[in-house]
Amino acid sequence: MNKSIITKLAVGVAVLAGAGILIANLGGNLGNGGNGGNNDALNLDGGVSTAVACEEIAATRGLVNTELAERKAAAADKLAVDLETASDNYWETRRTLDAERQACETEAQLADPCKDLFEQSHQLAQDILNNLDNGFDEAKFQQREQVKKDYDKCLENPPRDKTTAGMMEQCKLTFDTGNQTALDAREVEDAAANKAHDDFVKEAEAQHKSKMAALDALEKECEETFYERKYGSLPGTGIPVTDYQGGSPACTGIFPGYDPDLAKRITNLQSLQNQAKAGGGRAGFLDASQLGTEINNLKAEMAAGPAKCTTDADCGEVVPVCCNIKEIGRAFCSDGVCANEKTACAAEEVCAGKPAQCLGLIQVISYKDYLIPTSLLRTGGDSEPNCKDRHWHGNATTLSGMPISDPNPDGCGYGTLKEKPAFSVYPPSQGGDNSGTSDSGGGSAGATAPNVGGSIEVRGGIFGN
Repeated sequence: MNKSIITKLAVGVAVLAGAGILIANLGGNLGNGGNGGNNDALNLDGGVSTAVACEEIAATRGLVNTELAERKAAAADKLAVDLETASDNYWETRRTLDAERQACETEAQLADPCKDLFEQSHQLAQDILNNLDNGFDEAKFQQREQVKKDYDKCLENPPRDKTTAGMMEQCKLTFDTGNQTALDAREVEDAAANKAHDDFVKEAEAQHKSKMAALDALEKECEETFYERKYGSLPGTGIPVTDYQGGSPACTGIFPGYDPDLAKRITNLQSLQNQAKAGGGRAGFLDASQLGTEINNLKAEMAAGPAKCTTDADCGEVVPVCCNIKEIGRAFCSDGVCANEKTACAAEEVCAGKPAQCLGLIQVISYKDYLIPTSLLRTGGDSEPNCKDRHWHGNATTLSGMPISDPNPDGCGYGTLKEKPAFSVYPPSQGGDNSGTSDSGGGSAGATAPNVGGSIEVRGGIFGN
């Protein structure tokens, strides 16, 4: 491809970026607890550019896929660190609460609910004895008598909050309140970390999809431009082909990791987590946050592994797809692991249809709204007595399958080559989903290509003859 074409297409992709088709810089951060300002934050700025030359498209696809895998791995690592930090913060608080509870319970074991009254009575008796030289203190004596009565009453019915049992209850209440506050704080940190992770991955996947779409558009433009230069100007939509799916696993061979055994374990843990949340079961091994951490670890392990399968359908769309204008891709299950294979079309074929197939153009003429393959006709000479120009003769079958007889065997047949020029179309029988295509006439193209609206005409014979 010449340099001017490469430059034109690269600029074209840059224009698409401005229209929102290509999003090279989505932005977005993943920090501790979702704090975008954290120095450890991950970001989506920059990355692999899709403004590349046509020859670099395949390599760029690989870089875009690698970029997504690396970003997901970095996000998973960051999430693990953030969740571990939240866990450490919680258990540090928990250890402090445990120590305070033990001290509280030790004090409760030595509880004497009437101790204050006993000591007050003893002090009043001592005061009376110490002041006998000044006479007997009747007031203090009466005061002591009342304290003694209060003490006797206390012994009969001690205040609950000062008994061992009552103090033990208060110790537990203080611990439970503090622990719940710490658990709530951990849950907030876990939720923020998970949300930051999920948002980052979602944004990375959106950027990956956008870049693949931009590469698909660039590849189509490159190939259509190639055909325009090789085969002449194509009116309307140009060469009609199925939308390319170069980013499909059927073409790249890159499948999202999946393991049915890990998936089952994740489902079971999610069920336990839901039960823990519903029942408040946040202690011990059924702690909802701990279960969430284990679930995320298993998900990361599964994403990093191969895509296991038992049938082709486990690997996604089983129908072959067009990876590009000249190549078909297919996903399938191979020895329990998803795989792909690609098939190249022959030199003068293109990929189209659903399921994708390699289709070859054929030459036809249009006669009374019917398309007749020129391979079924012969050309009459320009020296025949009843027709002075080269013309079409013969009995044939139209593309719709209807037999047709030479309308003027003694004259110019279907018409002269000037009146009925040949043009190239995809035969309806090759189109897969194109079973409803009918012949169409008029001097220009009317045959509909598989799965694509619009038409194609290549004048002057097939492939530049």
